[in-house]
Amino acid sequence: MSLASDITHFLDSGTSTLTMGTNLFVAEEPVDSPDTCAIVIGSPGSYDTESGLEKRSIQVVVKAKSYIIAETLATTIFDLLKNKTGFSSIANIFYCEVLSAPYPIDRDIRGRIIFSINFLISKVTP
Repeated sequence: MSLASDITHFLDSGTSTLTMGTNLFVAEEPVDSPDTCAIVIGSPGSYDTESGLEKRSIQVVVKAKSYIIAETLATTIFDLLKNKTGFSSIANIFYCEVLSAPYPIDRDIRGRIIFSINFLISKVTP
């Protein structure tokens, strides 16, 4: 599985409001996505350290018609992942570092507010 897919599964099991394939997506947003949704995307900025750690960055994009709803969902996701040590469902990830807290970017063509959150995931090379 990809890192984005692993994180998406983790978020699906960690919240009562996100369901993979319904309002939580991996890598791309379907054309018919609901007004409130989240997308987990692998992003540039990955590297390997000399100690054998893989550092992989991910971005989580949250969209909603309401600023408050978008901000609340982005904050929920942020709180689940920020500086998290160990992921019981993902054996080789041991730390999730915050690169940026939730911040509004703009509106999409459907008029939804877009929030972005960025993390750096530390993985042990299997």
